[in-house]
Amino acid sequence: MTRRLERFLSPRQQAFLEVDGQQLGARVEEVAGGTLTLALFTPDRRRPEPVGQGRASISVATPVGIIHLEGHAEPSLRERVRFRYDGDPQVVQRREFARADVVRPVAVGRLDKEDEEVSTWTVNVSGNGLLIAGPAALKIGDEIWFRVSLGEDLAPVEGRAKVVREDERGRKGLRITDIRERDRELLVHFVLERQRQALRMIRGS
Repeated sequence: MTRRLERFLSPRQQAFLEVDGQQLGARVEEVAGGTLTLALFTPDRRRPEPVGQGRASISVATPVGIIHLEGHAEPSLRERVRFRYDGDPQVVQRREFARADVVRPVAVGRLDKEDEEVSTWTVNVSGNGLLIAGPAALKIGDEIWFRVSLGEDLAPVEGRAKVVREDERGRKGLRITDIRERDRELLVHFVLERQRQALRMIRGS
């Protein structure tokens, strides 16, 4: 890929930063002259540890997919990092957000029947949607709420979604229509970390 991909980098995009042995979620705050300013966050909502200076890489969720960049990071303001990339951006996954096949508990319910809750499981997860294993009562076009558990040490992610498809196995495809920015960041961070783990396993084998 070429540097023409730079035009898809913009503020408010979710990112995943690896530097000095640390792996952190981030949000792009500024793009200028080959440098990104990143605001850091941790999946458990604690304040991030200070980031050191050195070689680093980031993966950024953009409209054309997940763009990977290699470069150099250095601390900036509080909980901020300045990342200067020195190679050509590369698309590592052509989706609006990364997607990971992962089974996690999820509760769902129709918005017009908020007192009814159904427990099911995710099949795969992305920053803008879920594929879930049922329930049969949900139909294409239904507007629902959802609450997905990402792990024992992580707060659940909540939002609203619309059922946009159903496959031959009765699994429902949900497009997220309303979610807090913080929850979307946690969801994207979770998915990117799952992808990183999968890549490490592949490389290790």
